[in-house]
Amino acid sequence: MTRGARGLLWLGLVASLAMPAQARQAPGAGPPPSIGNAAWNLRDYASGWTLAEREAGEKTRCGFFELASLGAIFRELEARRLNLDDLVRIPETLAGREPYFFRARARVPLQELLRAQVAAPSPEIADLLAEHVAGGREAFTTLVRRYLVERGFQGLGWDAVGPRGTLKDLTALANDLVRTFPDYYGWFSSRQVTVNGITRYSSNRLLWQNPFVDGLLTANSGATRCLILSAKRDGMRATVALAVTDDEFGPDDAADRLLGYAFSSFSSHRVYRAGDPLLEVGVWMGEQPRVALGLARDVDVVLPRGTVDRLQANLNLSESHQAPLTAGQKLGSLTLLYGEEVVGDYPLVALQAVPVGSWYRQMLDRFRLWIRKD
Repeated sequence: MTRGARGLLWLGLVASLAMPAQARQAPGAGPPPSIGNAAWNLRDYASGWTLAEREAGEKTRCGFFELASLGAIFRELEARRLNLDDLVRIPETLAGREPYFFRARARVPLQELLRAQVAAPSPEIADLLAEHVAGGREAFTTLVRRYLVERGFQGLGWDAVGPRGTLKDLTALANDLVRTFPDYYGWFSSRQVTVNGITRYSSNRLLWQNPFVDGLLTANSGATRCLILSAKRDGMRATVALAVTDDEFGPDDAADRLLGYAFSSFSSHRVYRAGDPLLEVGVWMGEQPRVALGLARDVDVVLPRGTVDRLQANLNLSESHQAPLTAGQKLGSLTLLYGEEVVGDYPLVALQAVPVGSWYRQMLDRFRLWIRKD
């Protein structure tokens, strides 16, 4: 448990209460800035909670294929089915076209093409990558679709162009990429890359304008321009996905203002760490008489600044536990409350296995249980 969470825990030994896991909205911290008619979703990275949003439930394809394509290729690289030193041949049909580093019959290292696509996504580079990675666009689309399903985004819609989803889906996809591929994510912070001896600059202007922005990308779909950006300040990371069509605010200015709102209005807290023992409970008929309970994953929350003292915790336990128990077996739940609002519910699990005890231990505990019933 972190220092900021000391004094948080109080015990309510009541019947086990379970709530389904879901995407949550952070407690409000005042209205976000007004940025015209743009649609956007602003999300905390650690907790996954939405900080604020506007029309973020509308479906769009802007940015999805670009981001998911890179994730799918990173996965192939980590599985060693691709190598960054692979040479990608530039066909004559693309020679002289934008990007202007294309030269007929040139062979470009895969790493250079990938970093160019990260810096400034291009349909021509996308086609080259699809051909090299999977043998063509159709097979590559299948690869990307499989990647999205594996990462838990099976609910996205698909059409002839590619995946479609909400801006909420887009910030979740961006956060997943940051978490899953931290080494490759470092590429997104580069302001320029060199391919075939020619410099290509990032289309993410906030890399120059905002010192806390460290990555992701821009994309276009018809008249709509999208920004998917991530920034880190004072230990808190926030991600914004924004779609703008002929708005009075430019997308860069709008995203900059939203990220500023996130960092000035909210603070992120890790209140429990995975595997830390929170309490011990008795176990009947086991090799050990007690077992430690804790959480299977870290618990992060994001709250309005200066209000962490309003966070409370309630441990909900079943009445008795009998061996055998397996490590990771759910034996209760931990409910977090912000004031009177439930903001999270997490399974409490056994931190180690408890095998069945000796014949003598079993007989003794059965006798004790018989006495208790009377």
